Amino acid sequence: MGQSFNDEKKGDIKISGSGSAGGGVYDEVKISGSGKITGDLDCNVLKVSGSGKVDGNIKSLRVCTSGSFNSIGSISCESLKASGSAKITQDVSCNEDFSCSGSMKIEGNLKSKDIDISGSINVAERLSGTNLRCSGSLSIGENCEVENFKSSGAFRINGLLTADNIVINVGGHCSAKEIGGEKIEIKRGIQKVLGIFALENILGSLFNNYVGSIVEAEIIEGDEIYLECTRAKIVRGNNIFIGPDCQIDRVEYKDELKVEDSKAVKESIKTT
Repeated sequence: MGQSFNDEKKGDIKISGSGSAGGGVYDEVKISGSGKITGDLDCNVLKVSGSGKVDGNIKSLRVCTSGSFNSIGSISCESLKASGSAKITQDVSCNEDFSCSGSMKIEGNLKSKDIDISGSINVAERLSGTNLRCSGSLSIGENCEVENFKSSGAFRINGLLTADNIVINVGGHCSAKEIGGEKIEIKRGIQKVLGIFALENILGSLFNNYVGSIVEAEIIEGDEIYLECTRAKIVRGNNIFIGPDCQIDRVEYKDELKVEDSKAVKESIKTT
């Protein structure tokens, strides 16, 4: 159920040169020059295509930024689309969709139903939602908790990555402390075949310890697991397939284990 917004908004704010305005309740707020809003902002639409700053919390139906944007506070909205450079000092919460095709830093938590990342994003704390799609670069300081996780780029998750369905087409260096889900599929990406070397440069710049297109985790646990180009200490599940370019210290399986290269697994144990 969507959050409640006031239908009786005031007038609009439009800054096309250099200027500032106070916070309050508005219909549309548009900044196409260099503008600053001082105080909490409650509006239907916030659009920033120049250099914009909001010194306060933001509550809006739609937020769209394509320039340089800085929010000194939290953002609560239905949808947010960012294609420029953005920094938010607190939490971001979207009821419907969140999209980042530029560069963004969130110093709190990110929560949204649908999350689409084709640029670069850094979330200092926790990310949660329903569907996450990443074709760019993603860094999370704590846990990532979604229902469906799909990545064809690179990511670094300092805590747990958990989802019902996890599909990773490795497009760079990917790491998480632990990976858990019902169905986990990790396969080598196709960026080199397509010759998209620019993506590798972007992803490599995000991680100081960039070591190629692999997935690294201490523990991977799920019901159905298919792995390629994966490094892990423990892989635990019901049915497990270990494919090419894997290095697994220990595999614990209940039903079936298939290993393409016997050297890929140091130890395997069938559990009851």
